[in-house]
Amino acid sequence: MSNPEKNDRQKSPESQGLDTGLKVAFFFVVAFRWVGYHPWLSIFLAAIAGVCAGCIACWWQITDEPEHNPPEVKKKTLAYQTKRSEATRNKTGLGRNKP
Repeated sequence: MSNPEKNDRQKSPESQGLDTGLKVAFFFVVAFRWVGYHPWLSIFLAAIAGVCAGCIACWWQITDEPEHNPPEVKKKTLAYQTKRSEATRNKTGLGRNKP
């Protein structure tokens, strides 16, 4: 049986990313050595793969909501648009009749 207290506590995204990165790096070290790569090259390439996998796993687990909400879109009616365009024409002088 599993411990319910252990299941309730979730890991932070950083620790999940670190765990995933270490597992992937270990896998790649073993895989590159099995294929026949030099030990230092396999460690180097595995480190790159582990960092990339850790960053992706950390990013995947982040559930933060955006800090700002976009403003509500107001419904612009024809009367609103007409009033606005008339105010703009009066302000710029385009709506006046020439004598």
